[in-house]
Amino acid sequence: MSANNPKDSPANEMFDLFGPPPLIRGEDVTRYWRLNAAVEDDIKPKDFFDKVRVRDTTDKLWERQRCKSSAAALVESFKIEALESLLRPFVPPPTMSFGEDAETVMARDYFSGHAGGKRLEEITCLLEIHGITPEQIRAKAMQLCGHAIAMFNRMEAHCEKSLRTLRKDNARRAADEDHAGDADEPNEV
Repeated sequence: MSANNPKDSPANEMFDLFGPPPLIRGEDVTRYWRLNAAVEDDIKPKDFFDKVRVRDTTDKLWERQRCKSSAAALVESFKIEALESLLRPFVPPPTMSFGEDAETVMARDYFSGHAGGKRLEEITCLLEIHGITPEQIRAKAMQLCGHAIAMFNRMEAHCEKSLRTLRKDNARRAADEDHAGDADEPNEV
Protein backbone atom coordinates (compact mmCIF):
# COMPACT_ATOMS: atom_id res chain seq x y z
CA MET A 1 0.00 0.00 0.00
CA SER A 2 1.27 3.46 -0.74
CA ALA A 3 0.69 6.83 0.86
CA ASN A 4 -0.38 8.13 -2.53
CA ASN A 5 -3.05 5.47 -3.07
CA PRO A 6 -5.43 5.35 -0.12
CA LYS A 7 -7.79 3.11 -2.12
CA ASP A 8 -5.40 0.26 -1.23
CA SER A 9 -6.23 0.90 2.43
CA PRO A 10 -9.06 -0.73 4.34
CA ALA A 11 -9.54 2.69 5.95
CA ASN A 12 -10.49 4.34 2.64
CA GLU A 13 -13.54 6.12 4.08
CA MET A 14 -11.55 7.51 7.02
CA PHE A 15 -8.73 8.52 4.70
CA ASP A 16 -11.24 10.40 2.57
CA LEU A 17 -12.76 12.17 5.59
CA PHE A 18 -9.63 12.87 7.66
CA GLY A 19 -6.90 12.86 5.04
CA PRO A 20 -3.62 11.02 5.25
CA PRO A 21 -2.30 9.80 8.59
CA PRO A 22 -0.42 12.41 10.66
CA LEU A 23 3.05 11.18 9.79
CA ILE A 24 6.32 13.04 9.82
CA ARG A 25 8.55 12.66 6.78
CA GLY A 26 10.49 9.43 7.10
CA GLU A 27 7.84 7.60 9.14
CA ASP A 28 6.58 4.34 7.66
CA VAL A 29 3.05 4.74 6.25
CA THR A 30 2.70 0.98 5.78
CA ARG A 31 3.53 0.43 9.44
CA TYR A 32 0.92 3.04 10.39
CA TRP A 33 -1.78 1.25 8.38
CA ARG A 34 -0.76 -2.11 9.93
CA LEU A 35 -1.23 -0.53 13.36
CA ASN A 36 -4.58 0.86 12.20
CA ALA A 37 -5.64 -2.62 11.03
CA ALA A 38 -4.66 -4.13 14.40
CA VAL A 39 -6.67 -1.48 16.26
CA GLU A 40 -9.59 -2.00 13.91
CA ASP A 41 -9.41 -5.76 14.50
CA ASP A 42 -9.54 -5.14 18.26
CA ILE A 43 -12.34 -2.56 18.25
CA LYS A 44 -14.39 -4.20 15.47
CA PRO A 45 -16.14 -0.99 14.41
CA LYS A 46 -19.86 -1.24 13.80
CA ASP A 47 -20.64 2.37 12.98
CA PHE A 48 -19.02 5.63 11.95
CA PHE A 49 -18.08 6.68 15.50
CA ASP A 50 -16.38 3.33 16.07
CA LYS A 51 -14.34 4.04 12.93
CA VAL A 52 -13.44 7.46 14.29
CA ARG A 53 -12.36 5.76 17.52
CA VAL A 54 -10.14 3.39 15.50
CA ARG A 55 -8.45 6.34 13.81
CA ASP A 56 -8.09 8.30 17.07
CA THR A 57 -6.65 5.29 18.88
CA THR A 58 -4.23 4.57 16.04
CA ASP A 59 -3.08 8.20 16.00
CA LYS A 60 -2.56 8.30 19.78
CA LEU A 61 -0.65 4.99 19.81
CA TRP A 62 1.49 6.27 16.94
CA GLU A 63 2.12 9.59 18.68
CA ARG A 64 3.05 7.85 21.95
CA GLN A 65 5.59 5.68 20.14
CA ARG A 66 6.93 8.75 18.31
CA CYS A 67 7.52 10.48 21.67
CA LYS A 68 9.44 7.46 22.98
CA SER A 69 11.65 7.11 19.93
CA SER A 70 12.22 10.88 19.74
CA ALA A 71 13.38 11.02 23.35
CA ALA A 72 15.82 8.17 22.71
CA ALA A 73 17.11 9.83 19.53
CA LEU A 74 17.56 13.10 21.38
CA VAL A 75 19.70 11.44 24.05
CA GLU A 76 21.79 9.83 21.29
CA SER A 77 22.32 13.23 19.69
CA PHE A 78 23.72 14.64 22.94
CA LYS A 79 26.30 11.89 23.52
CA ILE A 80 29.17 13.82 21.91
CA GLU A 81 28.46 16.89 24.01
CA ALA A 82 28.10 14.68 27.09
CA LEU A 83 31.46 13.01 26.52
CA GLU A 84 33.08 16.40 25.91
CA SER A 85 31.76 17.54 29.27
CA LEU A 86 32.97 14.41 31.08
CA LEU A 87 36.44 14.63 29.49
CA ARG A 88 36.94 18.35 30.14
CA PRO A 89 38.31 17.99 33.72
CA PHE A 90 40.91 15.46 32.55
CA VAL A 91 42.22 17.13 29.40
CA PRO A 92 44.64 20.00 29.96
CA PRO A 93 43.65 23.19 28.14
CA PRO A 94 45.80 24.10 25.15
CA THR A 95 48.17 27.01 25.46
CA MET A 96 46.84 28.37 22.17
CA SER A 97 43.81 27.18 20.30
CA PHE A 98 42.81 27.91 16.74
CA GLY A 99 40.16 25.24 16.38
CA GLU A 100 38.17 22.76 18.37
CA ASP A 101 39.31 21.77 21.81
CA ALA A 102 40.81 18.30 22.36
CA GLU A 103 37.80 16.90 24.22
CA THR A 104 35.47 17.87 21.36
CA VAL A 105 37.69 16.14 18.82
CA MET A 106 38.02 13.04 21.04
CA ALA A 107 34.27 12.81 21.65
CA ARG A 108 33.50 13.15 17.95
CA ASP A 109 36.19 10.61 17.04
CA TYR A 110 34.84 8.19 19.64
CA PHE A 111 31.23 8.35 18.47
CA SER A 112 31.70 8.93 14.74
CA GLY A 113 32.93 5.46 13.95
CA HIS A 114 35.62 7.01 11.74
CA ALA A 115 38.43 6.85 14.29
CA GLY A 116 41.06 4.30 13.40
CA GLY A 117 41.84 1.38 15.69
CA LYS A 118 44.78 3.11 17.41
CA ARG A 119 42.88 6.38 17.95
CA LEU A 120 39.82 4.56 19.28
CA GLU A 121 42.07 2.51 21.57
CA GLU A 122 43.69 5.71 22.93
CA ILE A 123 40.32 7.30 23.68
CA THR A 124 38.92 4.10 25.22
CA CYS A 125 42.00 3.85 27.42
CA LEU A 126 41.58 7.47 28.54
CA LEU A 127 37.93 6.78 29.42
CA GLU A 128 38.92 3.71 31.43
CA ILE A 129 41.68 5.57 33.27
CA HIS A 130 39.22 8.25 34.34
CA GLY A 131 36.36 5.83 35.00
CA ILE A 132 34.07 7.25 32.33
CA THR A 133 31.51 4.57 31.50
CA PRO A 134 28.86 4.35 28.77
CA GLU A 135 26.23 4.69 31.51
CA GLN A 136 27.79 7.97 32.66
CA ILE A 137 27.86 9.28 29.10
CA ARG A 138 24.20 8.36 28.63
CA ALA A 139 23.26 9.91 32.00
CA LYS A 140 25.08 13.13 31.15
CA ALA A 141 23.40 13.24 27.73
CA MET A 142 20.02 12.78 29.43
CA GLN A 143 20.84 15.59 31.83
CA LEU A 144 21.83 17.90 28.98
CA CYS A 145 18.53 17.36 27.18
CA GLY A 146 16.45 16.85 30.33
CA HIS A 147 13.95 19.63 29.61
CA ALA A 148 13.21 18.19 26.17
CA ILE A 149 12.89 14.66 27.58
CA ALA A 150 10.46 15.98 30.19
CA MET A 151 8.44 17.57 27.38
CA PHE A 152 8.33 14.25 25.49
CA ASN A 153 7.30 12.49 28.71
CA ARG A 154 4.44 14.97 29.19
CA MET A 155 3.36 14.45 25.60
CA GLU A 156 3.49 10.68 26.08
CA ALA A 157 1.48 10.94 29.32
CA HIS A 158 -1.13 13.00 27.47
CA CYS A 159 -1.33 10.30 24.78
CA GLU A 160 -1.69 7.62 27.45
CA LYS A 161 -4.50 9.55 29.14
CA SER A 162 -6.28 9.92 25.80
CA LEU A 163 -5.83 6.20 25.12
CA ARG A 164 -7.29 5.30 28.53
CA THR A 165 -10.30 7.48 27.79
CA LEU A 166 -10.75 5.85 24.38
CA ARG A 167 -10.40 2.34 25.90
CA LYS A 168 -12.95 3.12 28.64
CA ASP A 169 -15.36 4.48 26.06
CA ASN A 170 -14.89 1.41 23.89
CA ALA A 171 -15.44 -0.92 26.88
CA ARG A 172 -18.56 1.03 27.86
CA ARG A 173 -19.93 0.76 24.35
CA ALA A 174 -19.24 -2.99 24.26
CA ALA A 175 -20.96 -3.44 27.64
CA ASP A 176 -23.96 -1.41 26.42
CA GLU A 177 -24.20 -3.65 23.35
CA ASP A 178 -24.02 -6.78 25.54
CA HIS A 179 -26.83 -5.46 27.74
CA ALA A 180 -28.88 -4.56 24.68
CA GLY A 181 -28.37 -8.10 23.39
CA ASP A 182 -29.49 -9.55 26.73
CA ALA A 183 -32.72 -7.55 26.54
CA ASP A 184 -33.51 -9.04 23.13
CA GLU A 185 -33.28 -12.65 24.43
CA PRO A 186 -36.48 -14.23 25.79
CA ASN A 187 -36.57 -14.93 29.50
CA GLU A 188 -36.51 -18.59 30.51
CA VAL A 189 -39.23 -19.75 32.85
